[in-house]
Amino acid sequence: MAAVGPAVVRAISPSIEKTISSAIVESFQCLLFVFFFLQEALKSSFETSVVPAFEMSCKAMFEQVDSTFQKGMVVEHTSAVQQHLESGHTSFAMKIDPLH
Repeated sequence: MAAVGPAVVRAISPSIEKTISSAIVESFQCLLFVFFFLQEALKSSFETSVVPAFEMSCKAMFEQVDSTFQKGMVVEHTSAVQQHLESGHTSFAMKIDPLH
């Protein structure tokens, strides 16, 4: 009776090992399929929603920067021209006005 236990273990061990390794390989293949599917879904999601939204946000941001820059340039240029005219007018007025 004592010899029956080890004999049974020797008899079923290869079958158990084969079943376990088969289950592991099958699980790994399923996991790879799920990983590939998720990767493709994520890529598709980025291409259809995230990238266009990011591009639109960047475009709006650069338009705002450009608009602010253009307004600043106009104000700065106008102010410089006005100061130049005022300083020129004052010096001209001083030259022609004998009281100054």
